[in-house]
Amino acid sequence: MLAALLLASCGEDVTQPSKLRNRINLFFKECMDSYYYWAEHMPDVDPNDYADPYALMEALRYKPLDKWSYVTSRSELEAYYSGASYAGFGYASGFNANGDYIISYVYPQAPMRQQHGVTRGWRILAIDGTKPTRDNLSSLLGGNEVGLQRTFLFLKPTGDTVGHVLTKTNVKVNTVIDTTVRTYGTAKVGYFMLSGFIEPTEQELIDVFADFKAKGINELVVDLRYNGGGLVKVSNTLGNLIAGTHTHGRVYCTFYHNDRNRHRDTCLHFRNMPDSSLSLSRVAFITSEGSASASELLINSLTPFIDVHCVGQRTHGKPVGMYTITPNNAAIDWAFVPICFTLRNAEGYGDYFDGLPVEREANDDVYHALGTPEEECMAAALAALGISTGAKAPAFRAPRFTPLKLHGLEAEIGAK
Repeated sequence: MLAALLLASCGEDVTQPSKLRNRINLFFKECMDSYYYWAEHMPDVDPNDYADPYALMEALRYKPLDKWSYVTSRSELEAYYSGASYAGFGYASGFNANGDYIISYVYPQAPMRQQHGVTRGWRILAIDGTKPTRDNLSSLLGGNEVGLQRTFLFLKPTGDTVGHVLTKTNVKVNTVIDTTVRTYGTAKVGYFMLSGFIEPTEQELIDVFADFKAKGINELVVDLRYNGGGLVKVSNTLGNLIAGTHTHGRVYCTFYHNDRNRHRDTCLHFRNMPDSSLSLSRVAFITSEGSASASELLINSLTPFIDVHCVGQRTHGKPVGMYTITPNNAAIDWAFVPICFTLRNAEGYGDYFDGLPVEREANDDVYHALGTPEEECMAAALAALGISTGAKAPAFRAPRFTPLKLHGLEAEIGAK
């Protein structure tokens, strides 16, 4: 929900920077008093004492539970959620146990993939001549500025090294990163990796499931290991496409707000999408600590109705959601995204602040392609479904890979 509220009273002069800052901070504080889920735990502060909304958010956030409320620019937020783009190089990444910096996926339309063929499993040895580490990576990559250039030295899975000069662009986001259909005996298995839940995701999902349905798949693996969440309504669409007639008309989730907003408490229901839905009685999800918010909601909401198998690593643990609040003056480029509600499934369960568990642990195997039976998480998902592939177990266990831990809007985008 986008809540556009008045920033200034009629006739008030907010053209001076200090007055404008104070008014924005006051507006933000009033919004937090009204909508913040943990409003009763906020300290009593003077918003004029803080240099900007970032500092004010840090002062107001209920730190024992709230790791997610954030402040960003309205333009960046709208570009991602509505326009499916962001300023960056177009890749997701992380470090393995040896400190190697490795790419986990590249958006299909990113120039580094289109022009240079960079993809999953490539290791970044240096950026502008410096070895990337967890401590220096942000400074090496620079800000979210279109046109910013960096020189990358890559080590390819073949053992070859290659250098490329890459430029940050407005990267087009395809949230369905990869899809496969493979047959193992009587099991025709559809697989796809989903990186987020934004407006264009809905049509992407409808197209994927229409293809799966046409190909007659009877088993499904949904890869959410890099999915930091997004729009609840889009996660609901995916639930409809998976379960179909098994859940039609049932409660998907219930929203619970603070005491000032009990009138907003409402149920979201599953709906039938007969042209594309598969009406599966079971599904396997691949998860990790990076699986958060709408990803966890999808899993939790399906669990009362069909057999849900989770493999990989325990999820992030975010059973709460946000509203986006912006000033009504479009020239003021602020967006406030506080936690405003919690979400529970049809059985009333939703307190998974420690994450959702997996039945089979598996490491994120960046050394194999997504969706292949050799990839460790995919192998675990197929095993959880009782599907034998005949693939040999790897001769060695790859060093554990951990995706970057990002915050705010970056955590939802999931890529640099």
